[in-house]
Amino acid sequence: MIEYFLLILIAFSLPIPIWLIIFHIIALKYSNKLKKITYFSLGILWIISAVGVYKFREIILSTKFNTNLYLQALGFVFLIIAIIIDMKVVKVLGYLKLTCVAELRNQNKGVLVTEGIYRYARHPRYVEYLIIDLAIALLSGYYFFLYYAGYIFIGFYVASLIEEKELIKRFGKEYLDYMNKVPRFFII
Repeated sequence: MIEYFLLILIAFSLPIPIWLIIFHIIALKYSNKLKKITYFSLGILWIISAVGVYKFREIILSTKFNTNLYLQALGFVFLIIAIIIDMKVVKVLGYLKLTCVAELRNQNKGVLVTEGIYRYARHPRYVEYLIIDLAIALLSGYYFFLYYAGYIFIGFYVASLIEEKELIKRFGKEYLDYMNKVPRFFII
């Protein structure tokens, strides 16, 4: 049963870094209409991802390492940290901004968010997803989630680079000053 939950989690999160990269490239160059089409394309990517994950489920779940109580405790701590980050992000942004609605509306310049958890990291949500994958790896013992954490980190790192170009375009010097003061992912 837990394996199916893990497969659903993979299928849901797999296309998100790639989609974010495409979405932010389009947001930099094209109209709101094209951004809306791109926004709804995520559903198609989820379907493709679900089919692929189901097809390769045996490979994904084929290798495990011996997890122990200490690794599972560390995984639980990681999970708690990820939940705290999520709660703090939602407190600052609310639920609508977590769905890229702000980028789609783009009717006005918007407000650069630099308070709350955003005082410590420019992209705390991306760190949250990485920590969740590491927690799942430690709790479940599946090697796949260690590799997947690497994919998530690289994907969100690239997405953050492109997203920051968009933010510089929207906010100019204000965002450049913010970049100089606050690290991308808490420590880097």
